[in-house]
Amino acid sequence: MHFDERIRKFEYKFNDTDDQVIEYILEHRSEISNISIQNLANKLYTVPNTIMRLSKKLGYRGFSHLKTSLKDEFESRDIQKKNSTYHHVQKTFELIDEELMVTVAKLIKEAKHVLFFAVGDNADLCNIIVNNLRVAKKRISLFLTPP
Repeated sequence: MHFDERIRKFEYKFNDTDDQVIEYILEHRSEISNISIQNLANKLYTVPNTIMRLSKKLGYRGFSHLKTSLKDEFESRDIQKKNSTYHHVQKTFELIDEELMVTVAKLIKEAKHVLFFAVGDNADLCNIIVNNLRVAKKRISLFLTPP
């Protein structure tokens, strides 16, 4: 899990000092890997224990774990932008179970009639699949349920 995701996940646990530390880390993300916990505490007019507690609140084992994770994120960000389409497509491919896809494709091919049920955001995708299968002369029914 990335630093930004951890912040969103655990934000209910933070106090004002934690928010200041997080803000500083976000503004100086590339420099954090080269700074000691004592220097960071001095810059923020706090004590190292505060930073250590924050690191644990964020799910890290300690400040050094937080630093190495930030460094890895910063280095990997250059290779692959987090918000890029490529990144989202790669994440989607990582989630696909190829065996299950082959099984579903076989079942659809052998079926006399295929039923699709769509809710909310899935409706557009189901509509595309239904249109493509109709071109292949498959009997298909699509049922849309309001979100």
